[in-house]
Amino acid sequence: KSTPSSAKKMADEENIGNSAVKSIYGFACSIITILGFGLYLAWAFLPDAIIEKMGISYYPSKYWAIAIPQFIFVTFVVIQIMYQA
Repeated sequence: KSTPSSAKKMADEENIGNSAVKSIYGFACSIITILGFGLYLAWAFLPDAIIEKMGISYYPSKYWAIAIPQFIFVTFVVIQIMYQA
């Protein structure tokens, strides 16, 4: 049975280090995604009076709370149709 070379050992150590960094980035991205989605839901469903009481005076129209998901969905459907064509 052959023993792994020192280059292979170093590559394995780098992969372990990269794995830890990737898991940290993944965790941070998941937290940011959850917070962003929570803010989106708050903006979409809270009445304007409550948002203004919180001190937020400038925010997009509620129209965009519906329009943006529709644009994303239609784009996804069109890409799927074009890919299959």
